[in-house]
Order: sequence, then structure tokens, then C-alpha cells
Amino acid sequence: MAYEISSGVISTGVLVSYDEMTIYDGGIASNTTVNNGGSMTVSSGGVASETTVNSGGNMTISEGGVASETTVNSSGFISVYLGSAIGTTIDSAGSMYISGKMWWSSDESYGYSCGLVEDTTLNSGTLGIYNATISNTTVNDGYVYIKNGVATDTTVNNGEITIYSATISKTIINAGYVNVDNEAAQANSTTINGG
Repeated sequence: MAYEISSGVISTGVLVSYDEMTIYDGGIASNTTVNNGGSMTVSSGGVASETTVNSGGNMTISEGGVASETTVNSSGFISVYLGSAIGTTIDSAGSMYISGKMWWSSDESYGYSCGLVEDTTLNSGTLGIYNATISNTTVNDGYVYIKNGVATDTTVNNGEITIYSATISKTIINAGYVNVDNEAAQANSTTINGG
């Protein structure tokens, strides 16, 4: 049975396993658990709060969708394409990929069109950023890869960050390390306390 959360509908405490949930414009889903074989899609105007994505589960935040206080556990997966993700925690080999669109202007300046992604905590697993911006990230362990994107206000307590044709600024490295992978990558206003 597919769950469709439409405008005016508030869903609470649903378990999605070998099934799917779609949150449409005006719909709200809170305290949802997405288990093995389950998927959740947050469409434009939809909101998901306090979602837990476990092993084999998948969550997609589309353009205009919003997810807050999401937890991604062992082998769970969350994809953010032009959507917003606030307060995400990635634990035990979970994965999160954020992608947007790169734009160029006639004066050869460029930027990124993407949703708001902030207050992310990586405790283990993988965080990938492509053509997008992210802020207020804490890396306690795991691996972060940024390509053609911008990361501001990052704290690295352990783990690894690789930037390729990307920019990081206001970074604090307490342990772990940052790899600047090509000449187009920039690391600005970096404080190294260890690592």
C-alpha cells in the first residue's frame, strides 16, 4: 500500500517497509521510519520531520521539498536534489548526497542553485555535495566529497574532506584532514588545531 500525503494531511509515526510514501504540496509527515525496501519522496511543498532512514531505506527530497531532523542509519540513503535538509544526522555508514545546478552569467561569474542544507552532522558514512552549498557541518568521522560546491562553517573532528573545483571557508580542523584535489579548489579562512 503506497502512502500519499496530500495537502492538509498530517501523517505521524508511519513505518514504511517494502513500500513507498510520497509527501505532496501541503502535506506533512512526522516521526516516519523508513526501513529496508521502503522509500520516501518529499515533493515540492511537502514537509518531512524527524524521519529515520534505516538500512536499505531510501529518502529523496526533491526541489521545493523540506526535511528537518532526519537521521540516516546503517546503509540508509538520503538524496537531496534542489530541496532543503536541515538538522540531518548521518550515523553508522549511512549516505547523503546533495546536488544542485551550476549557473553561469555573461560576465563569467557563476553560482549554484540549490535548497537550504545546514546543520548536518556526519558521525560515520559518506556525505557528497555536487553543484550545491552546505553550511554548519560537523564531521565527527566518515568521508565528505565536495565537487563544484561551497561549504561554509565546517568543523572536522575526525574523518576526511576532499574538495575538487570547490570552495570551503571558515573551516576548523581539530583532527582528520582536508584534501585539496586540484588547482581550482580553495580552502579559505581555515583554522588547524590538529590533524
